[in-house]
Amino acid sequence: VTVEPPKTYDFGLLELGISTIVPSAVLVTNSGNVNEKYSIKCATITTDGPPWTMGNNPAMDTFTLKSAFHPTKPTAGGFGADDITYSTNTISNDSAHSIDGSQVGYNVPPGVSNRNLWILLDTPLDTSTTVQQKIRVDITADEQ
Repeated sequence: VTVEPPKTYDFGLLELGISTIVPSAVLVTNSGNVNEKYSIKCATITTDGPPWTMGNNPAMDTFTLKSAFHPTKPTAGGFGADDITYSTNTISNDSAHSIDGSQVGYNVPPGVSNRNLWILLDTPLDTSTTVQQKIRVDITADEQ
């Protein structure tokens, strides 16, 4: 799988208790030679202070990250519970990591079948740290 361009988003200073979507999609391409299914996970990689944790719902020092494939930038309401990105791999299907099924991360043919991955961050409701938080999203591909 190829991710273009390799992106690092700096959301800057964000308010607590808000939802924000990346300004542009991450382009994911099956660069192999067989149909693939994508799995997605996230991890906090903050090393210079206490990291936030990932959870199903924002809370004290807990964020929620959602990721989904869609041709155009969705609204925050387009993401659902199936799009939550956990610290373990979640395999894409008709509903997991797909806004409305118009783009999915499974049975992706090789070559020009690009997928636009959109990421939504729900910030914690409160925080005990002022350290910049770093969150990594990993996408892997397995033969379908």
